[in-house]
Amino acid sequence: MRDSSYYDEDNWLKAFMLVYWLFFLFLLGSPPLYGQVINLDSLYVIWQDQNQPDSTRAIAYHEYIKESSNTINPDSSLVLINELIEFSKLHDFREGYNLGLSRKCWAYFNLGKYNLALDIAELLLKNYQESDEKTKIAWSYNRLGTIYNRLGSHSMALKCYLKSLKILENLKDKKGIASLINNIGNLYTGQKDYPMAMDYYKRSLKIAEEIRDTHNIVLALKNISWNFSHQKLYEEAQGNNLRILRIYEKLKNKEGIAITYGRIGSIYLEQDLFVKALDFHERSLNINKKLNNRYGIALDFDNIGNVYFEKGDYNKARYYHNQSLEIREELGDKPQIIWSLNKKGTAYLKLGNYDEALNMCKRSFSICEELNQLAEMYSACDCLYKSYKAIGKNNEALAYLEKRNEINDTLKREETSRLLQKMEFDEQAFVSELQYQQSISDEKLKKNIFLLLGIIALLLTIGLFTRLHYVRKTEAILKEKNQQVEAEKEKAKASEKAKQQFLANMSHEIRTPMNAIKGMTDILLRRTPQSEQLSYLNAIKESSNSLLVIINDILDISKIEAGKIDLEEIPFSLKEVVDNVNMIMNFKVEEKGLLLKMDMKEGIADKVIGDPTRLHQILLNLTGNAIKFTEKGMVTIQLKTEEFDDGKMMANFCVSDTGVGIGKDHLEKIFETFEQAYSDTMRKFGGTGLGLSISKKLVEIQGGKIWAESKKGKGSQFYFTIPFKVDTQQESTIPEEQTSNDENIAAQLKGIKVLLVEDNQFNAIVAQEELEDAIEEVEVEIAENGVIAIEKVAHGDYDIILMDVQMPVMNGYEATHAIRNLSNGKANTPIIAMTANVMKEEIERCYEAGMDDFIGKPFDTEELLKKIYLLKK
Repeated sequence: MRDSSYYDEDNWLKAFMLVYWLFFLFLLGSPPLYGQVINLDSLYVIWQDQNQPDSTRAIAYHEYIKESSNTINPDSSLVLINELIEFSKLHDFREGYNLGLSRKCWAYFNLGKYNLALDIAELLLKNYQESDEKTKIAWSYNRLGTIYNRLGSHSMALKCYLKSLKILENLKDKKGIASLINNIGNLYTGQKDYPMAMDYYKRSLKIAEEIRDTHNIVLALKNISWNFSHQKLYEEAQGNNLRILRIYEKLKNKEGIAITYGRIGSIYLEQDLFVKALDFHERSLNINKKLNNRYGIALDFDNIGNVYFEKGDYNKARYYHNQSLEIREELGDKPQIIWSLNKKGTAYLKLGNYDEALNMCKRSFSICEELNQLAEMYSACDCLYKSYKAIGKNNEALAYLEKRNEINDTLKREETSRLLQKMEFDEQAFVSELQYQQSISDEKLKKNIFLLLGIIALLLTIGLFTRLHYVRKTEAILKEKNQQVEAEKEKAKASEKAKQQFLANMSHEIRTPMNAIKGMTDILLRRTPQSEQLSYLNAIKESSNSLLVIINDILDISKIEAGKIDLEEIPFSLKEVVDNVNMIMNFKVEEKGLLLKMDMKEGIADKVIGDPTRLHQILLNLTGNAIKFTEKGMVTIQLKTEEFDDGKMMANFCVSDTGVGIGKDHLEKIFETFEQAYSDTMRKFGGTGLGLSISKKLVEIQGGKIWAESKKGKGSQFYFTIPFKVDTQQESTIPEEQTSNDENIAAQLKGIKVLLVEDNQFNAIVAQEELEDAIEEVEVEIAENGVIAIEKVAHGDYDIILMDVQMPVMNGYEATHAIRNLSNGKANTPIIAMTANVMKEEIERCYEAGMDDFIGKPFDTEELLKKIYLLKK
């Protein structure tokens, strides 16, 4: 016979397995968390696997359809949904059947077929009422409310929302309550009752913040922003958008960041700030292209087209609306197709291309009739009337004029009906407010009851704790033995971590005085020194630059070895990178009397997607080495490319020289860390022996390879190849007028007020002198630590804060956090971190603390001015 402890263990195991499978099914049937990646292929494999249980297959297929909705059009989605419904009916799986109906409802909704969506929503409500599933009944009412709202039946929408809200309050579902209150706020927004809508949005935000529900926090902030925008309170609207942006950036939710950029751009357009509007819409477009978010790309194209239309550039407006239209037609998004057709048709009308205007608006008119979209049909008729009138076809013009007026009368009648509905809506809303206040009173009573139950639960917990204490004591003995095994592993990890920390600390400690040395040297050189002083100052400058190169090399090699190099994936030109290296290195070859030659074939495809910064670094290292070891002759940079059928290409580079060369027996070790070809190389030519090692590692992490060929006394050839994706978007979408003139940045910053937070006296002098030399009438105040900085910000006005990170009394992170929590309107003052620690972890920590940007020491004055300018725009 087994003893009781054995039975206890067996029961614990069963309980654990039950919770595990419930949790798995919950994840499978729940919407994805922010940043969670759904593997569509894995879901489809489960659906196709006939050995899996029918319920598992159906749920997996539902998730597959839901997550695929951004890449296929609603009509195609309906085919998959109907397949799921038929499968669930055949296998008598009720939950799969209802999930299929839910997806079908939203598919019809997205197609603009609201009455069909309404029929399915009512069927779903009936199904869940029969099975008495309270939560799903609540969300069925919510679904009905959303559809009624779109149909314009606001009173019915409110009734459905209130029924849903009552159920969720009984279930204590605060997340659901926050979402429902948001929807009620949207109803008031539809009635243009912005103060009442704002009250509901703030209620929703308060609940969401209490339970830390990021989704509903963002939803409430978005609605609050639009509410302010409707009231033309643009500064308040953008403030909420920036808060949303910080949330998405912290979550690394790129899709959310793109959506927020789009909202910011739209509000700037309402203010006729066209340059800023274009900037943010194009930021959104760039992200959506990387994510291949077709719906997002189409919306961005339309938004950019709107900006150009308002600017009067109808050609560009037509171009972007056409780009959007092509995507929307591919996705089958009919309500949005109407909008794009009307916009494109109006642009053609403005350009005098009446035939194309007629073509666009006739297509729009046809879809409007199908979906009964009167407001957009009015716009189509207006464009058709004006186009026919312009080409002298008066009969057709008169017909569409009469149709436009008829639609206008219908819209006016609907507006009158809406006002009558609003009276009924307001009456219901008053009743719901009284019910809400009553529910608050009931909640207080229930809290007292729960307090008593909590005391009882505490006593039970103490008894359970005594039992668990014995179990944990046994577990502790086993854990101790496991820890001994893990200890040895941790020693190895600690050794590697100590090495990386040493390199980072060494870099920081050297960079701090280097900032003062380099900065003060530059300042003295600008002060017109005496001729005998000039040579000494130039020597100090060259020595500090050399030391800085060594520090940067050490940092690079430590980051690469720790696997902390993040590669960019952005469009760029190979030729432009090579030309930039040529420009930088030209003065060095002129000093030595050498020739620097570029060998690039005309017509080669050089538009690629990859990391231009790392390619630039590799070419600079190899070209700098070639120049250093060449006394006469030339250095050549050669570029050849090979294109492949899969949208990729191979870039082949060769940096050759006529220098001292390397013997065959030394070629193998030149790419090793801290190694040089010969023992006297450092004495003769300088350097750390890190440049080639860094180049090799940077090439390899990009999937390429590097090698060298050389003969002693006859020069060297360094070859490397890197595969890149071909950039098919050859034309830039950035308008010329948007790019800022760097030479005028200092002039545009004239008279700004800067707070410099820096405890090192010498570094403070350097930063102050650099700013005063660069910016006319600049005011620079210095705070020696974070406490002083907070006091100055609270009682003063500053355009920008330059914040050191490591300071006594209070460091830069704590000071930034305190400034962001100020309640006197100073919380949004831009902050740029200035620190000698340029490791990735340090930069991320600065952004997490609430800083807006980052610059390392020693800093480049031009780079600092650009960062200040971008934050001041």
